[in-house]
Amino acid sequence: FFFGPPAMLRLLVMAALTVGALGHGAIVSPRSRNSIDYLVGVNVPEHWLGDRDCTNITGGPCNNGQAAFWYSQGCFIGCPLCDHLSGRRQVDLCGLGANATLDPRLRTVNLDAPAGSELDIYRHNPWRAPGTAPVADACGLAGGTPWPQEVAEAGVYTTTKFAHHGMRGTALPPMDTGVRWRVGGEAEVTWQVENNHGGGYSYR
Repeated sequence: FFFGPPAMLRLLVMAALTVGALGHGAIVSPRSRNSIDYLVGVNVPEHWLGDRDCTNITGGPCNNGQAAFWYSQGCFIGCPLCDHLSGRRQVDLCGLGANATLDPRLRTVNLDAPAGSELDIYRHNPWRAPGTAPVADACGLAGGTPWPQEVAEAGVYTTTKFAHHGMRGTALPPMDTGVRWRVGGEAEVTWQVENNHGGGYSYR
């Protein structure tokens, strides 16, 4: 499913595995640890204006740090590892013949292409077979790659005292928001999509 930027939803909270997502986005309310740079007033990477119009659950500005810029790329279904380079390639990257398992009705982009055909160019991307693509880190990599250099395809991150390009999100300190989610309960959240490349999302 797809949430517009930003979107409100109510969801059933359940134990879930993280699945690959094709796009830059982040939960806004409650905060994730990836938003930590808001504490030093850095709410978007340099020269990136997209987050500035985001609003949170109160209607105020998001000030969500650089949360939308923690991600993995080059991570395709059936592959053992991410190559960190091939974020926009639409191929069976590792040549292992993995096929999409997702019900075609749950596709979020290129909906008119016959599922599995040559026109179904996103059939190798993570959302098409949830749980079968690798991730570089459960909380993403700052700037989307493990290297300190900035790269193409929005692979940017402004260094702060908390984080730098290439850092693993799991190395960030936990951020206690005071929110406690209960298995089987409902929670109200705000989600922002920064760049919509399609894909799906799960909460955990």
